[in-house]
Parts: sequence; structure tokens; C-alpha cells
Amino acid sequence: MRKKIYSQNRAQSLVQYGRLSNYFDEELGMGERAFLATNGEASCQYWECYFDTLHIGHGCISFDRNTTVQVGSETETIELVFLFRGSWQRKLSGFDNPLDMQVNHHNIIYAAPFEGSSSFSSLYNSIDVLHIHISPAAFLRYLPNSHPLFNHFRNSITTKSSAILSPFSRQITPRMHRLIQEILHCTRQGIIKRVYYESKVLELLVQQLEQFMQEGDYPDYSLSRDNVDRIHAVQDYIINNINQPITLTYLAKMFGTNEFTLKRGFKEVFGTTVFGFWNDLKMHQAKSQLLDEDTTITDISFALGYKNARHFSTAFKRKFGISPREMRKGKSL
Repeated sequence: MRKKIYSQNRAQSLVQYGRLSNYFDEELGMGERAFLATNGEASCQYWECYFDTLHIGHGCISFDRNTTVQVGSETETIELVFLFRGSWQRKLSGFDNPLDMQVNHHNIIYAAPFEGSSSFSSLYNSIDVLHIHISPAAFLRYLPNSHPLFNHFRNSITTKSSAILSPFSRQITPRMHRLIQEILHCTRQGIIKRVYYESKVLELLVQQLEQFMQEGDYPDYSLSRDNVDRIHAVQDYIINNINQPITLTYLAKMFGTNEFTLKRGFKEVFGTTVFGFWNDLKMHQAKSQLLDEDTTITDISFALGYKNARHFSTAFKRKFGISPREMRKGKSL
């Protein structure tokens, strides 16, 4: 699988990703790299990992005006796409309509070899996106047989007709956010790293498929579209400011709503409270640091906003069933 992103006039390549021989370890059957690219219209910080039938890529593209870049792919692919920041529209050959993605949404796309364009709105100044490419043959092994949405998508794949799983993208759930963070912050090495990536991608795919099955055509919220967008913007802020102090009053004022709508709306959209989501993120960040870093438990607790390491340990044990010290000694969750 090889994909390219060009400047608007195709004169200069911004990103070329996929199996690049210079970064591929034949012994492990895996390649990985991170880099910064720019072409005068946009700059991109990009990380990717590639092996066998799977490619994982995470990109942050920055721009100071409405920007359109040309894109192309030499092979067919299934793409799991997760947009964390920004507004993104793609016009690709083989699709009758543009593919629109909004902040904190995900979808699954099948694309035969294509040419097209991606457009980004200057309203956000940047986009932050994770895309996971799976070979169609591998993907079909995991696609359920008992749902009309999946049957239509399977038919599109087998007839090599480009398609999107649903015209309505779904909200990225807290569980999906945790899985994605575990992928992006993996510190394992060698073949264990590869197995870890594979397991997390499959778990993420299960979360996507189950959500599409459970929500039917589209979730029916009591909130207005504007308020749903505000709720997602609040979630995005919490994720990107996890170690900063927050209050409902501050968040409501920042995002142009009131505390009642914020509390009710967050619970409706994400199935948890604002502070429940925030605390869950902090606990999983602490778990990763305990397993993969040498930071002391006291330093971890202070970084997460706890004034007393004992309070952090109590909260951690309440969440995972063991203390931070026990986890660091090697006990599994």
C-alpha cells in the first residue's frame, strides 16, 4: 500500500506513506518512522507503522488559510479514520459525493485505487487524524454477516466499488480514545510491539463495528446540532489539557453554553460525566506511565493534579483494583 499527498498543483509531495523500504525491518516484518514535512502550503507532523496487511498513520497538518491538497493511492484499501481536530472534506474518484468528517468522529471507508483532493478549513488552523489501513481480504474476515449495513459494504468491497460504511460518521467514544492513546504511546519493542499494535487495532475495529450496529442509522440526540458540536469541542479540550485544572463553569463559559446543558449533554453523548471522563483519562495515562516509564509515583500523582500521592493511589486502586505500587511490581490488571 502506497499513498501520496501533493500540493494543489501536484508540483511537490507533502507526504508519501506506506511500505517504504528504507524504514522496513525485514527480520521483524515491520517498518516505523516519524517525520516533519512541508511544501509551502501546509506542514505535517507524521508517524506511521507498517507491516503485512496493516498500516497505522497519525498526522497533524497545520495551515493558515483554507487549504486543498491532492491525494492518490496506487492500491485498494480499507481505511479506519478518526478525526480528533479540524474539519476535513475529501473528493475522491469512485465516490459520488464528498466525504465529510467533523471533529471527534470516525468512519470506515473502502477505496479502490484513486485520485482526488482533501480540503481543510482555516477555522481550525490544523487537523489531527489517525488512519488505519487494512487489506480488504483481512478486513472481510472480521466483518459480521448479520447486518444490512455490513452486507452492503461487503458487496462494495467484493465488486471493487468505492464506498463508505455509513453516510453518517459516528462519535469517537471514550473507550476508542483510550485505545488510540495506547497505540500512539506504545513503548514496547520488537515482535511484542507488532503483536501489541495488531491486538489494539482489532479491539478498535470491534468498538467501531459494535457502535454502528447499536446506533442504527444515526443516534437520536435531544440536543441541537450546535450543542452536540460544543460537547465534542469540550471533550477535545479535556483530552488536550488533561493535566490542567478544569471546572464546569470554566468549560461552559469557554464553549458558549451553560452548566446544565454541558452536564446533561456530555452524559447523553458520551455516556459518562465530564469529571468521570476526565478522571478516566488521567487514570489510563497514569497506568501507561507506571508500565512504560521510570517516573516516580509521587511525580505522576502531582502531574495529574493530585496534591497528595495517597489520594492518587486510592483513586487508582478504585479504578483498576490494585495500587500503583503493585502494578509497577508486575501485577496485571
